[in-house]
Amino acid sequence: GLSGGALGFALLQGLANLPARGDKQKLSQMRGEGLRRGAFLSFPATAGLLALAFPLADMLFGHGEYDSRSVALTAQSLCGYAPAIPALCATRPLLAAVNALGNRKTPMAIGLFSLVPLVLFGLAAVFLWGGEEHGKGMAAVGLGLSAAAWTNTWLWSRALRSRGIISLPPGSLCPLAVYAAASLLMWALLRSGLRAVSEPGAICMAILVVGAALLWLFGFKAAGNKDAGALLSLFRKR
Repeated sequence: GLSGGALGFALLQGLANLPARGDKQKLSQMRGEGLRRGAFLSFPATAGLLALAFPLADMLFGHGEYDSRSVALTAQSLCGYAPAIPALCATRPLLAAVNALGNRKTPMAIGLFSLVPLVLFGLAAVFLWGGEEHGKGMAAVGLGLSAAAWTNTWLWSRALRSRGIISLPPGSLCPLAVYAAASLLMWALLRSGLRAVSEPGAICMAILVVGAALLWLFGFKAAGNKDAGALLSLFRKR
């Protein structure tokens, strides 16, 4: 979410003067770059959170009165929330593009409408799993947040399409599909790493997270990926 916000703010300056020049093609291109780079950062984060939710919750909270059931409920909620991460990263560049067009009414309407799936999932959790003995409602709250985030992203895309801005610029689908497939592989590798350790502690978790991040970044850099190259060049400049 933070990386998506940073991308949106970085894009806003470049986007601001494009509508005045009538350069909608460049606006679509820059927005597509923001979405693609957000996906490059958020897809592996989603895979990592899904793979490590239970051991992370246990390591951080599983002590004192926070028993195994509480750990399981926390992990379920995290798993429900994890799919929201790419949508949160995508929303900020979309919002930057809409702001560049000078639209002030759309953000409020989209924000209010995006609450609908969150409320529906919450009501479903209350009616279906409202008992004290059931913990499925925790996952439903996370899924409701994810549904709300993706609804928000979809509505922003529609708002841009209605103004003649291409929703997903040509050539964007292929990188997104590659990132999604690589994220599934990352999830499988992390799960395999967890199975190899009986009780993963803080050091083991740190090795898994840092190792996966480096593998993702340098693996794509070795494959000639321009998003990985841009991120590494940013680190070198800093």
